[in-house]
Amino acid sequence: MIAEAQGVAAASGTAELRHCDARFEIEIEDLDAALDEINTLMEVQGALQDASQGWLHLPWNGTVTEPWQE
Repeated sequence: MIAEAQGVAAASGTAELRHCDARFEIEIEDLDAALDEINTLMEVQGALQDASQGWLHLPWNGTVTEPWQE
């Protein structure tokens, strides 16, 4: 996990991810179908990020989002 986090950190320029040692992973078998339900996909992403207070990495487009701070 640490090696993968270090790779994502380097690729995204997000140094804070270098020490990440845990993750939630959701595998989507049919990305096109999931993107048709983009609102649901965004709700799931948001719920997991809120619950974990963690970073969000979307490997299909390389996006990295820092934890939500109020």
